[in-house]
Amino acid sequence: MTRHPVFALSDRFVDDYAARSPLAATTRGIEGHDHELDDRSPAGIEALADLLRRTRDELAALPEGSDRDARLAVRVLDAFTRDELGLIERGDHRRDLSHLASAVAAVRETIDGQDRSSPAAWAAVAARLKGMDRFLAGWRESLAEGLATGDVVAARQVRSVIRQLRTSVEPAGTYSLVVAEHVGGDDALAAELHEGLAVTRAANVAAAEWLEQEYLPAASSEDGVGRERYALEAAYHVGRDLDLDETYAWAWGVIGELRTRMVAVAGDLDPDADLHEVVARLKTDPSAAAATQADFAAAMLDRQHRALELLAGRHVDVPVEIRDVEVRLAAPGSPLGAWYRSPSEDLSRPGQIWWSLGSKAPVPLWEEVSTAYHEGFPGHHLQVALALTMGDRLSRVHRLLYWKPGTGEGWALYAERLMDELGF
Repeated sequence: MTRHPVFALSDRFVDDYAARSPLAATTRGIEGHDHELDDRSPAGIEALADLLRRTRDELAALPEGSDRDARLAVRVLDAFTRDELGLIERGDHRRDLSHLASAVAAVRETIDGQDRSSPAAWAAVAARLKGMDRFLAGWRESLAEGLATGDVVAARQVRSVIRQLRTSVEPAGTYSLVVAEHVGGDDALAAELHEGLAVTRAANVAAAEWLEQEYLPAASSEDGVGRERYALEAAYHVGRDLDLDETYAWAWGVIGELRTRMVAVAGDLDPDADLHEVVARLKTDPSAAAATQADFAAAMLDRQHRALELLAGRHVDVPVEIRDVEVRLAAPGSPLGAWYRSPSEDLSRPGQIWWSLGSKAPVPLWEEVSTAYHEGFPGHHLQVALALTMGDRLSRVHRLLYWKPGTGEGWALYAERLMDELGF
C-alpha cells in the first residue's frame, strides 16, 4: 500500500529542520549535526521561518488523506509549522531570555548531554565549543533588535541568564567539567577541546557583560505576566484557546485538593505536628534523604527499574527496546529542577532523566519520588519513547518534533497520580 505523500514531506522536513536547528537535532537524537550550532541571529531565524512557510505551502497542495494515520500526520505537520512560525512572527527570538529556557540553557544542556564515547564524538564537542562565539553573537543580535524597540524581558530573568553564563565556564561549571572528562593520548583533540573551552569562556563572559551593561538597565522591573500574555502562552502550550476564568477556577480547586491531601499525609506521619513541621522534618531527616548526589541518582534509577519490572506486561505494554533509561546529574550552572531527554531516533541512545541539584547534599527524597515517575517511567519516558517505536503509524514530525505541554505534561502529571493509585 502506497503511503500518503505527507509522510515523505514530514521525513524531508525533519532533515531540513535539523539542519536549521542542530541543537534540537542532538536533543532529539537525529544524527549528523552534533558538531553544529544554530544560527540565532535575525537572518538565521528568518531562514527558519522561510522553511516553515515553504513546508506549509507544500502541505496545502497535497491531496486529502484517506485514512486516519494520514489525516493525523497532516494535522500534526500543519500545527507544528503554524505554531513555530507564530512564535517567530510575534518576535519570541527577540525576547529569548528566561531562567529555564533560552539559547543559553539550550546550548549548555545539549553539550552536557551529547555523546562523548568516541574521538569523533569528542571532536563534535570541540567544534561546538569553538563555535560558541558565533552562536552567542547571533543570539545577542536578535536580543538587540528587541532592546532597540523596547521589547524586553523582566530584569530577574536577565540576571538569572547572566549567572548561568558565568557559572557554566567556572572551573566547576558545565563546560569546564565536560572538557575535563576527556582523557587519553590524543593530544591534538585535547588541544582542540581546550581551545574550544577558551572560546566558550570568552564568549560567555562577553555575553554576560553585554547583558549586564547594555540590556539590564533597560529591562522591565515587572514580570512578563498578565491576562494577555497568559492567553497567548496558554494557546501555544495547550494547542487551543482557553476560558481563562474557568481555568483559574479549576486550578484553584486542584490546589485545594492537593493541600487537603498534604495535610492528611502529614497527619499520618505525625498526628502531633502540623504540615509545615512535617515538611521541615522531611527536609532535614537523614533517614529520608540520599547521603550524596550519587546515592540520589542511584536511588532514582532503582525506582525506574522497579516500576518497569512491576508494571511492564501487567498494566502497560512496554517494547523491549525502550526499557532502558538513564539517570544523569547536570553540572553546576543549570537552573535547579529535573527534565527528560528522549532516546535517539534509532533508539541507540536510551531515554535520560536529568536532575540539576546545585550543591544540595544530602538530597531529601520526599518531593522527588513523584518527579521520578513524572520524568521517567511511566511518565515522559513511556510516552516519548513509545512514540519513537510507532514509525508505521506516526509521521516523523510527530515522533521527533511535535510536543504540546498541555498533553505532554498532562500525561506525566497523570502518571504521578497513577503510581500513587497503584501503591508506589
